[in-house]
Amino acid sequence: NENDWILFNCGQTGFFRVLYSKELLKNIKNGIKTKEISSQDRAGIILDSFAFSKCGKLEFNEVIELIECCSVNETEYTVWSAIEIVLDAINLYLSNNKELSLKFSNFVIR
Repeated sequence: NENDWILFNCGQTGFFRVLYSKELLKNIKNGIKTKEISSQDRAGIILDSFAFSKCGKLEFNEVIELIECCSVNETEYTVWSAIEIVLDAINLYLSNNKELSLKFSNFVIR
């Protein structure tokens, strides 16, 4: 089915990152929104995606979209901790650019 998804490194037990294709990541986002994916794996997907965006293997907007998927009804500390790690790192990267830093702060507040 075109809406199906599959996860690798379930439970985040392996010491490796997983890079999902754009199509699969799109379907995984639905699993994140509905919380079909465990909190451990939601956090892992966010952190893996951020790591791949930093090295140019994944578009940065994909990470932002993952965070937006969680931000609506997320209640798990594990996921919010991963989001905080990513947002803190982005804030640090943007700290020298006042305009971008302000735009980013506005994004985080909403």
